Amino acid sequence: AEQRDNLQVGDEVTTIGGIIGMVVSVKAETFVLETTKDKTKIRFLKAAIRSVDVKAADKAAAILEAKNEAAEAEATEESK
Repeated sequence: AEQRDNLQVGDEVTTIGGIIGMVVSVKAETFVLETTKDKTKIRFLKAAIRSVDVKAADKAAAILEAKNEAAEAEATEESK
């Protein structure tokens, strides 16, 4: 239930029906899931969430970390 209360745009979730996608909108009792590259959007009740697989905040942190590592690698290359 806590996962449902803290649902954020950008989270990747799996529904109890096995549908996997990214959250693009969150309201009090519902959320909208984008499921494909075609940007197919489906509205669900929050109760339909089986799991939050990737939190948006974790994804953002991973992207930032990758950028920092790339910058460090570039700096190391330039100093050689």
